Amino acid sequence: MEDKDLRKLIERYHKGTATEEEKNFLESWYAQLNEQNDQALLEADLQKAAKNVKKAVLQRMNGGAGKVFPFRRLAASIAALIVLTGSILFFHARSRTPQIGTDVLPGSNKAVLILGDGSTVNLDAAGTGKIAAQSGSSIVKLDSGKIRYDATTRPVAGTMTSTAITYNTLKVPLGGQFSLTLPDGTKVWLNAGSSLKFPVSFTSLTERRVFLQGEGYFEVYHDPAHPFYVSTDRQEVRVLGTHFDIEAYPENSTVKTTLLQGSLKVKSKLGNDSCLLVPGKQAVLDDKLQIHSVDTETVVDWKDGYFIFNRETLEDILTKVARWYNIKIIYERHVENVRLDGIISKNTVLSEVLSMLSATNKIKYEIRGSVLYVR
Repeated sequence: MEDKDLRKLIERYHKGTATEEEKNFLESWYAQLNEQNDQALLEADLQKAAKNVKKAVLQRMNGGAGKVFPFRRLAASIAALIVLTGSILFFHARSRTPQIGTDVLPGSNKAVLILGDGSTVNLDAAGTGKIAAQSGSSIVKLDSGKIRYDATTRPVAGTMTSTAITYNTLKVPLGGQFSLTLPDGTKVWLNAGSSLKFPVSFTSLTERRVFLQGEGYFEVYHDPAHPFYVSTDRQEVRVLGTHFDIEAYPENSTVKTTLLQGSLKVKSKLGNDSCLLVPGKQAVLDDKLQIHSVDTETVVDWKDGYFIFNRETLEDILTKVARWYNIKIIYERHVENVRLDGIISKNTVLSEVLSMLSATNKIKYEIRGSVLYVR
């Protein structure tokens, strides 16, 4: 095929106007190329087409397309793009028995619930159904493994707190994640190494306030009469009803707040900085608040079972991997400032994730127990 014809085909693929036959041809063509064939000539086109493929993957994984896409063919196509671009990664979970003692299993849904009286409930071991009751709320573990707070009443506008507030704290260890539904109907997902402190009932409260450490994704129940606040060590977010993510790990130098739907007011506790976010924007708090445009899919990937990278540094990628697999990373040599695009399933053993990353020829690694040595 002539270069000009190939470019036109890539362009149609990128725009989504290619026929099924053209798509099949192009994907097969990718799979047959190697690193030496036309890489320099087509690099820019391949990057564009690869970005389009990544979007298609996400849409089909999340049910955004009308029909199911054959994952084997898709995985083969994107595997070829790894060779060509050195940046696109894709790994769909496969059934495989890990080598015990030489590998690390992925994280799972696990958490500890600390009740108002200081007692704890190991949510991994708790059976389904009602597991506790406090201050007018029943705590129920669902068949899905999630927990839900069922309040007997909703907050009444204008009422005041008449009794002491009872708080629960949900703690998710490294190597875990968990989700819950608060008494007002707000849904929360907590990432590895995170915790959320919250009232067990919002009845008679004039506001809804929770305290986050680590990373959480929120879908807030809309109630204009009772604003929702998420407080971290360094900032406060005021919500009316929206979908957003806050990343506020103590070891991070920044706090990142990303809005997917609705509106947010972000206020720094370190100064007078504040900002109003619109969907698709991220507030980054360091010495001051700054607003950036972001690919929101790469921010909330963790709750949907994937690592999704968009020009992300290798060091940041490995930090996320370390939290999910509960491992320590030791850099034996300096890791250059490599940036990668990619999609990798979280539901796989550590060595397979690292194999995909090392396919870029940017790192070498060795797993010794729960320590990952990178060079």
